[in-house]
Amino acid sequence: QLIQRFVTSNPSPAYIERIANVFEDNGTALHERGDLGAVIRAILLDTEARTPPAAVSYGKLREPLLRLTALWRAWDAQPQAPNAYGEVVMIAGNSFLSTMGQKPLGSPTVFNFYEPDYQQPGPFADQDLYSPELQITNESSTYSTGNLFYNFTRRAYVGMNLPPDNQTLSTDRPLLNLATLAANVATPATMVDMANARMLYGSMSSNMRATLINMLDYMSGASAQEKAWSLVYVITLSPEYATQR
Repeated sequence: QLIQRFVTSNPSPAYIERIANVFEDNGTALHERGDLGAVIRAILLDTEARTPPAAVSYGKLREPLLRLTALWRAWDAQPQAPNAYGEVVMIAGNSFLSTMGQKPLGSPTVFNFYEPDYQQPGPFADQDLYSPELQITNESSTYSTGNLFYNFTRRAYVGMNLPPDNQTLSTDRPLLNLATLAANVATPATMVDMANARMLYGSMSSNMRATLINMLDYMSGASAQEKAWSLVYVITLSPEYATQR
């Protein structure tokens, strides 16, 4: 299950065996059992984690909340100042569970938001593959999560300063720092490559890259900031960003 959470939903038997061996013996002079630090280190440094196999069964769906936190991390999000009660107000903070199927520290049961052995009906179940995170993904959560990402991009970046649509500075969500993207508005390819490095860690497909460059080229009347947040938003909606491989 640790491999499922960190690397891939369907680890090979050999991968599981290698990690189980580390759990039994951490490899030190004391031969300690149950050293979780050693176990996590072995999971992340295993050959299957560092050099992913080409098998279609490899990888995992990112949890929606982790897609959001990765977005904030990628663009140096700045938290808002606390209110008079010392609270940092968060848009939709109380509706994350209904919007994306999960919220921080809000699992509806002691068994997490989804079951580790869930198999989505269809191709996954037909091939006896596990797809835990897909248990909280459905038609409703797909569009509601997309709407939430919209509010965390279009209305939430540093230096909005009343852009053409006259939206005011949001005070109830972290603000993304998209200055580096906006500064390269004259070269869409540079903007896309920068977003690729920060959000997809250089794994963007050539087809997706070309599509995004074309999108920015066609936004001829848009401001630099509008192009920047639009690029980030579209990437957050993409299957390539939602999938960890």
